[in-house]
Amino acid sequence: MLLGYVAQAQTSQPTRLNLGAAFGFVNPLGISDDIYVDYGIGSRFMVEAEKGISKKGALQTGLQLNITSIAMDAMINTGNKLVTAPPNLKYARINQTSLQIPLRYRYYKNENKDGKFYQFGATVGYSINNTYHYRLNREDKEQHISDVNPIQLAVYMGLGRRINQKHLFYMDWSINVTRYFKQRDASNFYPLQLAFGFLL
Repeated sequence: MLLGYVAQAQTSQPTRLNLGAAFGFVNPLGISDDIYVDYGIGSRFMVEAEKGISKKGALQTGLQLNITSIAMDAMINTGNKLVTAPPNLKYARINQTSLQIPLRYRYYKNENKDGKFYQFGATVGYSINNTYHYRLNREDKEQHISDVNPIQLAVYMGLGRRINQKHLFYMDWSINVTRYFKQRDASNFYPLQLAFGFLL
């Protein structure tokens, strides 16, 4: 019985806690070809927990704050329809801040869960702030965007490396699979994000 207890303790899977951030680029898929998208940027700030579930596998979850800003030559019309901005409207951006809970599977190449890994999974998010910022006739303006889907689901895949059993660096791709706006006839889009992150 004692030998069995020792063997179980040796194979127990530790839980790792990390704080980190990620920064990258956002491309809003589904935007009409009539709308020129200048750029999109995104950032994430997170606390994560990783729990080993097998010799090389681990589950990762936590809480993250996701912030995106997409600059486009567009104005939001009635019914959340995007149309080409008039000449006197410039520097338009759609900004979103959301809280997200990720659930990902992380597969390490080494049994000690150090070094290179691959990961995939999903994130459930709650949108807490959505604004449309623009400059009209040389005056900066900002308005709240209504009728945005409050619950958003995104899928993830990526790869990275853990160093010295502690620090972690990674790159991942994610795409929202839920519509941005609630209305089906609105100018909906699906943000595709490429991010580079670290966890300390």
